Amino acid sequence: MSFSSRSFRGGAAALLVALTVGCAGGAGPGAEPAPSGPAAPEGMSVVTIQNNNTLGTDMTIFLEPEGRAERVRVGNVAPGQTLQFVLELPTGFGRLVGEHNLGDVQSDRFNITGPSTVRWIMRTTRIELGRR
Repeated sequence: MSFSSRSFRGGAAALLVALTVGCAGGAGPGAEPAPSGPAAPEGMSVVTIQNNNTLGTDMTIFLEPEGRAERVRVGNVAPGQTLQFVLELPTGFGRLVGEHNLGDVQSDRFNITGPSTVRWIMRTTRIELGRR
């Protein structure tokens, strides 16, 4: 499969802008949804969240690493949306948590060993995890 270097540069530039916006605010605002296009940069993980929760409410997603006081804000996902976020995840065990006004929803516990792809379909607690 081939692609023009012009389209790659355009996609890479869009990804760089999204990462810059997502990282500029530190841990507070969370990551920006990933644009479609080339894969995430070296050292970064891609987290996909499908908000098909039966509560039908916006969710703020956090990664809660075990043994650390600080959570990592991933981003917001509206009901019925599936979004991808590109961010650097800490290594070790943790879980994803969706917060909303009716209570929290938690994923199963999983282990990040380096740059990864993480997928959480919220109606289930199961995590699909892969290495990048």
